[in-house]
Amino acid sequence: MKTLFALLALSLLCAGTAEARAVRLMYEAPAASEGGPAVIVTFEEQREEKKGGKDPTVIANERGGYGIPTAVRSGKGGTGHAADVVPDWAVDVLKSAGYAASGGEADAQTARLHLILRKLWGDQIPIPGGSRSQFSFLVELQLFAPGAAEPSWTSAVQASGGTTTVMMRFDDPAENGFVRTFDEATKSFVKLMASAEFQAILPGDVAAAQAASENLGAKPALDAKSKEEPPEGDGVATTAADLPKGFESWDPGTYQWTGKNVAEGFVWGGIGAGLFIAGDQWSRAVAIEHGGLATPLPIGHAFSSVAHIPKSTPDPGAEWAVQAYVSDIMFSYGVHMFVPSLGMTVPTLIAASTGADVQTSKAVMGLASIPSFVPGGVAMVHRFHTLFRPVWDAHQLNSDSWHHFGPGLITLVIGVVDIAVGGVHGVLGVLYASGAVTARADEKGLLPGATDGRRGLQNSASIVPMITPTDGGLSFGVAGTF
Repeated sequence: MKTLFALLALSLLCAGTAEARAVRLMYEAPAASEGGPAVIVTFEEQREEKKGGKDPTVIANERGGYGIPTAVRSGKGGTGHAADVVPDWAVDVLKSAGYAASGGEADAQTARLHLILRKLWGDQIPIPGGSRSQFSFLVELQLFAPGAAEPSWTSAVQASGGTTTVMMRFDDPAENGFVRTFDEATKSFVKLMASAEFQAILPGDVAAAQAASENLGAKPALDAKSKEEPPEGDGVATTAADLPKGFESWDPGTYQWTGKNVAEGFVWGGIGAGLFIAGDQWSRAVAIEHGGLATPLPIGHAFSSVAHIPKSTPDPGAEWAVQAYVSDIMFSYGVHMFVPSLGMTVPTLIAASTGADVQTSKAVMGLASIPSFVPGGVAMVHRFHTLFRPVWDAHQLNSDSWHHFGPGLITLVIGVVDIAVGGVHGVLGVLYASGAVTARADEKGLLPGATDGRRGLQNSASIVPMITPTDGGLSFGVAGTF
């Protein structure tokens, strides 16, 4: 029971000090057309201080089960912030009407659309079994005719995207909600462009823009003679001419997907190997020096013993405790990084170097994930069960094993996550190999992005572990988030 209260107190403490999370601020660009006049898009921000005005990366609040707000920031995975995304969105909407639109500095000889961002915000409200998120977007528009010092036309685009309710789904509520908000904003912007005042200054193909805006988020139309949907495409933009020296044998789509990051797998594998060896040997040395273990295994001590971790009563002193924590965590992360990094990288690199396309390369990586992740994950869960679980059970009687909780939780979480990732990636490998899922070069990693049922929005997914205290100890599992 004491353990239950301690873990509950820890969870409340963590909830009160939660750090902001990052999301991808995205939109779907309507189909472009050609033939219209040139226009330059300029931009400025005038958001409220507490809603992005002071820190432009803050775009939403999320409230946890206790109502404590946590900031949501843009920029996940190196993607853009409002100052990048909003002007790009306006450029793409203008292109859907045929305008030769671009962002940049004002030009006296070219028409200019100036954007003033007043609001870009989301707020999450927790509900039983999920959450509801509301979004708001307001940008003022000022259209300057060529050579004009004052705007000839002004208006504003306001959108909310409706309310996103997430219950047992994989869609990220913030990413999904902002995409829907931009959908609504696009349609509103196109209606404003169709006004006589706008067209008198900057005539364009409004019909094409309206058709493109109405098609946002729509799935491909079915052929009258076919019962299957046409393929979504593979997102390949790289050509053979773009391949650098040393990658001539690669498929352009495969290079676009992973060629620039090919060395990362070896880097992380090397770091993992170093952590694995150093953590194991360090924990062995600590077990001999402080734990009094006379005959530890020369290799693999951390898999067979936790003698390097002290009891909390009597007080072992900071030196022993710190060495025990750091060495054990190094070992655990070494297991997590070493084999999976190399086990996925090497087969994928072999396939890519023989010219395999992105569909085949993703299938190879996915199938290689099973032997790369699952055995190590099973080993870590077994380590928790045989080494830490008995100590935790004994702790219920004498409360002297507090130092075993941190390393034990990390061991358990890494094991569960590795099994889950290996299983999910393996299933995706089968789906790519069978053609059930079309691989895209513009989606990094293996998990296909999902935002309101769409692909190609540069979204990715992750596996998040969940641990909950129960009367009998702990229950654990994983949750998937896109």
